[in-house]
This record gives sequence, C-alpha cells and structure tokens, in this order.
Amino acid sequence: MAFVGPTGAGKTTAVAKLACEFRLRGWDVHVVSADTWRPGAQRQLADSVRAAGVPVHPPSGLDRSSRADLVLMDLPGVHPHLADRWKAIRDFLEGARPHEVHLVLSASYAPAFLRRAQEDLRDLGATRCVLTHLDEVGPEEVRSALAAVSLPVSYVTYSPRVPGEVASARSRAGARWLEG
Repeated sequence: MAFVGPTGAGKTTAVAKLACEFRLRGWDVHVVSADTWRPGAQRQLADSVRAAGVPVHPPSGLDRSSRADLVLMDLPGVHPHLADRWKAIRDFLEGARPHEVHLVLSASYAPAFLRRAQEDLRDLGATRCVLTHLDEVGPEEVRSALAAVSLPVSYVTYSPRVPGEVASARSRAGARWLEG
C-alpha cells in the first residue's frame, strides 16, 4: 500500500499507525520511507514503529521487503500545484507497483481544498482515502469532509499517538468517528 497526499495530511503518522496495528495482529510488515524531502521524516517513521519491530527501508530497500505480508510506502507530501514534484512520486509509484494507493487527507482541510487535492492528484492512481485528524474537528466538519471526498474512505486516524487511534472505516470505531 502506498500513501500519497498533500503536506501535513498525516501520511507518516497514518503509515506508522497501520504498520503497528497490522504487526500487532501478527503480520510481517515492512515500511518503505520514500519521504526524502522532509528533514527527519525517515527517522520519525523508524522511531514510531521500532517498538513494534517493524523494519523501515529506504526506497532502494523495496526488494528486501518483497516477501513481507504487507508493505506500506510513505511518500513525501507536496502541495497539489507543484506538478514537478508529483511527477517524481508518480515515477516512484510506477516502479514500485503497489497493490493499493491511498490518498491521505486531513478532515481539517476546507472542503474546497479536499476536492481540489483529489482532482489535482488523480493521476497518482489513488482508489481509497485515509481521513486523518478526526480528533481535531467536530462532527459537522467530518460530514463536510466526507461530502467533499469522492473516494471510499479506507481508514481513519484520530490522534497523533502511535500505536493506536487508527481504525478501518468499516469498523465500529471507524463508523463512530465518521458518523459523529
């Protein structure tokens, strides 16, 4: 699974939460940290998943993780209008060939920005959305975000704590957050 989206959306934290969650379920999980643009991003991710025993690889280590049950790829965040940087992400995705691409969006973003981000980033191939920062907004903002997001929501996050506070959108916990 690859995770793409604008800066500040919560991609790195979402990847760390999901890596720990699946590891606690007994899965062999590996993480590829392709965010080489933000200083400290790879260290943040490695520190977040260390206690769960999840290995973190640089993009060149993708082959080493090919036998894992689940590979999560954390990609750099970029504003949707910086097309040259999105091309680098698109090129990475073409080489990595993830089974799923999740667009990570914060529920705290304005609905117009959520719609524009989806439109601008459409060619990255996202088929699902991870909605983050639900703990920072009220039920009305969650409803507005859901109305603006056209992709099906796969996961929700509702705090910066790792591990924890991540749920499948189909679970009871996820539904509680989405329904307010």
